[in-house]
Amino acid sequence: MYAVLNMGYTPSQFINLSRKDRNFIIACIQIKLDEEEEARKKAERKGRR
Repeated sequence: MYAVLNMGYTPSQFINLSRKDRNFIIACIQIKLDEEEEARKKAERKGRR
């Protein structure tokens, strides 16, 4: 869903990508979400001080 909403793909465009391309996009999204989660945790830790 992230690819559709935030990366400008329509659902049919995303589905029509090759498996390799879809997997790459999914991996990039996972990395981005992990980085955002880490930044959120860091901000929470900093806010507690």
